[in-house]
Amino acid sequence: MRKIYELRDYLPIYAGALAFVGLLVVAAHFTIDRIAGEQKTAARMVEMAGTQRMLSQRAASLTLEYVNTRDQSQRGTIREMINGAQLEMRATHMALTRGDVAQGIPAAASEAIDEIYFGDPNLLDQRVRLFMYDIREILTKQWDPELENSVYVKSVVLASRQALLASLDDATDEFMTDSLVRVEELRTTLRVMHGAVILAIVGIGFFVFTPLFRRVVRQNESLADAAQTDSLTGGLNRRGFMATGAAEFSRAIRYRTTMSVMVLDIDHFKNINDSLGHAAGDQVIRALAETCMQTLRKSDAFGRLGGEEFGILLPETHIEEAMRVAEKLRELLANLPIQRDKTEISFTVSIGVAERVDSDSSLEDMLNRADIRMFSAKNAGRNRVVSCENDVAVHAPKTMTDYAQNADPTLNH
Repeated sequence: MRKIYELRDYLPIYAGALAFVGLLVVAAHFTIDRIAGEQKTAARMVEMAGTQRMLSQRAASLTLEYVNTRDQSQRGTIREMINGAQLEMRATHMALTRGDVAQGIPAAASEAIDEIYFGDPNLLDQRVRLFMYDIREILTKQWDPELENSVYVKSVVLASRQALLASLDDATDEFMTDSLVRVEELRTTLRVMHGAVILAIVGIGFFVFTPLFRRVVRQNESLADAAQTDSLTGGLNRRGFMATGAAEFSRAIRYRTTMSVMVLDIDHFKNINDSLGHAAGDQVIRALAETCMQTLRKSDAFGRLGGEEFGILLPETHIEEAMRVAEKLRELLANLPIQRDKTEISFTVSIGVAERVDSDSSLEDMLNRADIRMFSAKNAGRNRVVSCENDVAVHAPKTMTDYAQNADPTLNH
């Protein structure tokens, strides 16, 4: 349960980060839509500005044709064409200056476009209106040979070739420039959003997933340690001790080095439990483990094999040195008083020691020999160290099975 709770600590951060990225993605989506819409609007406005320029030329050309045509039937046809061009020109002009929702033309224009249409020296709005007014005035006149030289005709021709044409060209260019600027601004915004999304994803990885991964690793390491650690002593349990010992045994064979093992057993441990209680027995076990782990080297390994039996691994240690270490531990433990409820508890251990030999095929072979020698120490009176069966008066059996068959059933460990 604790593991699940710790992982859930990161869920609000993770959810918030995902929500932030989601908002950025949605905003980027709408920005892309705006870019597409802006490009479409810009294309439409540039097209309309170009159309307005074309219509001014068409209207001026038709007006000259109308002035020079005497046939009333042809004049009527040309008048309809001029009126059509004027209507389209007026509608285009209104859309560009005041906007047109139906065509997606915004009402607000840039300052530069406003300046072209309403400011000096272009005054394009005024020129367009005057141009269309002059054409309307011409259409009201009857045919006259001198009509071509009238002020209205000259004004239309001059506007279509110079002032109006130049201003319409300026407007078309400005609509193009303005649209490119707006699209580029939106693209810059989109790039910023993309960068923010990337930074957010990197931030999630660095600030969310990295700590989360580290915590998972630490928890897995803790679980792995717990699976190999004895909860009472803090040393290795049997599984952890055997795994560590097997690795050390393989290393000793590979590099042709020596190693020794010890098996310790607390003497008369059952009497401690029966007379003082299991809590006192646990206190004795903890004191033994603490003393051993403080005394041994960092390269050595201490583990609880079961109950009151313990194992010690001594890498690169010959039997003589292992015996000295074992005797030191035996003496320390025999003189280690333990206070409990104003009662002093003392205890001793019996220790069997074995060194790796060529005939050993596994760590179990070494532990089996050390275990047999520990029982030899028990049979010899306890509170002693035995490194081979011949060192004690009472010889231990050669195997654990033989010992089980021959040992005194009344012997209390």
